[in-house]
Amino acid sequence: MLVAKDRDIAKANFDRALNGEHFSAEAYSGEESLKRSYFIVSHNPVRDDEGRIIGVVVFAQDITERKLLEQEKDKYTKELAEKNIELERFTYTVSHDLKSPLVTIKTFLGYLPQDMDCCR
Repeated sequence: MLVAKDRDIAKANFDRALNGEHFSAEAYSGEESLKRSYFIVSHNPVRDDEGRIIGVVVFAQDITERKLLEQEKDKYTKELAEKNIELERFTYTVSHDLKSPLVTIKTFLGYLPQDMDCCR
């Protein structure tokens, strides 16, 4: 049995098709915490020989596998973005840690000619 909201959406979609509109919409069945199935539902008015709408044909295509793969891709994309931010922070830290000793070495190398003059 459909819940009231789902029933209202189904009726509205049926009414749109009865008014002559051809359209497709994504829908689902089942609870998110349990097993949920996803569909592309197409609504098409049926006309008689005189062009009057006499009914509606509804086709549903199961897209559950595709939808679950999209959700998994979105999850991994988010994780990857977080890892990239973490990697950028690490790279900045390593870069800073490597530059610091180089600045010290460069400074000491600047004193070397003075020290060499002193010892001659």
